[in-house]
Amino acid sequence: MSTVINKNEVLEEVAEQIVLTKPSVNDILTTYIEVNKEIQSLGWKYFEDEEVAHIVKKWNDVLEQNTSYLSLMKPKDFNVTNFNKLIASIELNGSKHFNMQLFLGILEDISNYDEDEVKTTGLDGFQTVSAISTDYIGPIHKDKDGQNVFIATTKAFNCSTVGCIAGFAMAVALDWKENLIVEATKYYSNQQVLFEQVGCNFLNMPVTIGSKLFYGESNSIWAMMYDLASRYSMATELDVFRLIEQPYNYDDDERYPEIDMASINYEMAAKVLGLIRDGDIYLDKYMMPTISDKYEGVIDKSNNLRSN
Repeated sequence: MSTVINKNEVLEEVAEQIVLTKPSVNDILTTYIEVNKEIQSLGWKYFEDEEVAHIVKKWNDVLEQNTSYLSLMKPKDFNVTNFNKLIASIELNGSKHFNMQLFLGILEDISNYDEDEVKTTGLDGFQTVSAISTDYIGPIHKDKDGQNVFIATTKAFNCSTVGCIAGFAMAVALDWKENLIVEATKYYSNQQVLFEQVGCNFLNMPVTIGSKLFYGESNSIWAMMYDLASRYSMATELDVFRLIEQPYNYDDDERYPEIDMASINYEMAAKVLGLIRDGDIYLDKYMMPTISDKYEGVIDKSNNLRSN
């Protein structure tokens, strides 16, 4: 007895399997580097759209593959081991090396520059989130051989290196081996996307959650924590978030207005990561950050204890 097979159904099933194959952190990073190398090698052909589109397709494909796979992940699917590694790393190194304004970079002493130069560093802006180049955190420096100072001197982490949650995730994911990170610093295209994708891949967490975690725009997780700390003024559970600040020009019309990225410290980062890991912070069907009933009960209890 023969079985009739619908060719279209088979093709759809195969396509779905391909999309749902999770790329590795190394896959994402090496694709990023290879694509940027190819683009740089184009020279004047860079302006031929078809040539660039053909090269960039490899990068877009791995992004789509990663994003599609991670979009199906629920808290039960998160990589708890990697969450714990990241939290431990931030708790251990965060007091000196955590900065939510930079994915990964050299922190310079901006007091060495006059007022106009400081304005170009990006460290004085509330919403600035920079990538991994000294371009974003001060004048470009070269050593005597003309080498970029970041590439020449940075070990993850040395005394002058700082990173945000995604930056720490990148370093932990690569087991603190800097060769691929150093290679990536040579390219400026899509660095922020690179860090978002690697960070979420490492944690096995949807990129939509990462976008609410790595930035401080309106309706971010940080804006929600600021709101909760304001509304539950007596809750000891939220004390760590009381140092979150809003920029002077925030939009009152938003449910959760943007916040000052520089005011987020490593203790807040570790706390929020633990809440996401445990499913106590998640996104609702409208992609808004929210807290679980269980965690709301914890907040209520701590608020009432102090009130009494």
